[in-house]
Amino acid sequence: GAERCDRTWAPAMFARLGAWWARDLRPYFVEAGIFGIRWLQLVGMLHCVQEYGIDFSTTVGASMVPVFNASGDVLLFERMTQRLKGWSRGEVVVATSP
Repeated sequence: GAERCDRTWAPAMFARLGAWWARDLRPYFVEAGIFGIRWLQLVGMLHCVQEYGIDFSTTVGASMVPVFNASGDVLLFERMTQRLKGWSRGEVVVATSP
């Protein structure tokens, strides 16, 4: 006759695995998830500040030589005023190549 496989060890093994998960592994996964969420929030906030608030760039090229050096000047510019009131004569416009 065929011998029956004794499976009485399975519930005890799964109970030990569950306890190990809850005691040792789960806190690390929770902490990693919280860190990931905070990181995404920071990246999103920095993107919004750069896209809609302030940004900086360096000058490259001689198109604005009377006002800026051909290279090496650092420009800090804000984007909110243009969105609220538009352009005025005499303002410097920063254009990026697509």
